Amino acid sequence: MGIDKEENHRVIYYPQLGEANPDAVATCEDHEREFWWPIKHECALEFTTLGREIFAPNDSINHPLVEKWNQVYPEQAITSLDDFDVYDVEDIEDFTGSGDYSRLGGVPHFMQGDPRREYPENSDIRRRTVNLLTMDSYGNTVLWGDVGTANWLIAPDRLAARDFSQVFYEWSCG
Repeated sequence: MGIDKEENHRVIYYPQLGEANPDAVATCEDHEREFWWPIKHECALEFTTLGREIFAPNDSINHPLVEKWNQVYPEQAITSLDDFDVYDVEDIEDFTGSGDYSRLGGVPHFMQGDPRREYPENSDIRRRTVNLLTMDSYGNTVLWGDVGTANWLIAPDRLAARDFSQVFYEWSCG
């Protein structure tokens, strides 16, 4: 499945939720896929407000960490995230406050670099910049490959229109 194809995944928007149906049964079209699906059973994600944005040092398009770093350390200015190779990982994690966590909004966490970079600058894929959800691995309950992450992103105008028909979905292992 290519990330530019809308196959085998979708985001459904519910303006209002009704009562939960405890008798509802989830179905899977291809039972073999159940084995590979990283979520072993139904689970809930709980979110809290952090009070500040945590920037993960990954290869994201328009990454705000470069500007933030240059404001704090003008004498050690960087031009891209690749410049972090000269710094110690612990120093970067202290600066970013990064850690493994799922998030609504904010900056997506791509384990193997931002796959949108493979597409031309003016492509529709590159316009999908709003992070709907990043889901991190949690023990053996949710396991994206070998402790990876999954990201769902959307273009700002589609989010404003509540049009979730073209959401970018990507997962990668750590």
